Amino acid sequence: MTLHLLMVSALLLACEVAPAQPSPAPMATATPNDAARGFYAVYLAWRNWGVPPAASGNPFTPVVSAGLGGDLAAANLAAERGAPGGVPPGWPGDLFTSLAEGAQRADVGACTRSGESARCDVTLTVRDPASGIDRRWHDTVLVRRERGSWVVDDVVYGGRWPGANSGTLRANLQALAAPPAPPPPPRPPLAPSR
Repeated sequence: MTLHLLMVSALLLACEVAPAQPSPAPMATATPNDAARGFYAVYLAWRNWGVPPAASGNPFTPVVSAGLGGDLAAANLAAERGAPGGVPPGWPGDLFTSLAEGAQRADVGACTRSGESARCDVTLTVRDPASGIDRRWHDTVLVRRERGSWVVDDVVYGGRWPGANSGTLRANLQALAAPPAPPPPPRPPLAPSR
C-alpha cells in the first residue's frame, strides 16, 4: 500500500512539474473562406521575415493544419541552428507569399471545395513606397478540414516574375528543414602521366 501511495504521489508531482501541453485546437472556422481569411489576418498582423517562432510562440498554430504546423516547426529548428534571426541562409524574405517583400493586403476570393479540402484564390497587394503604385498577384491557398474546423494546409505561390518564390510554402519549408547535403568525397589523385 505504501509503495502504491509513493508511486501515485510521484506521478502527481511529475504532472505538476511538467504538465502536458496539448496541441492548440484550430481556430473554429465554418468555411474554407473563413480559414483563408483567418490565416491572412494572422499573416498581416505578424508580417515578418523568416520562420515564425516555435510551437507555443507561433501565431499561425491555430490557423494551420498539423502538417503545415509540423513543417513550420521543423524549419524553425533548422533556422535556429544555422541562421541569425531565424532567417534561413539564402532566403530572400517573406516565406508566406510569392513576393519577397511580402503583402500588405490579402483579399480572399472564391474557394473551390472538393470534399474535405478546398482551393482558395487570394489576391495579394503591396504598395511601392517610392511610386505609390500597387503591385498585385494571386496565390492559391489549400485548405482542409481537420478536427472539425477548416485550416490552411499549404500556399501555392502564383508569382511568375524573376526571383518570385516558386512551388509551395510547405515544399520550401521542407527544403529549409532538410539537413545540408554532405560534401562530395575527395577525388582520387590523378595517376602520373608517362
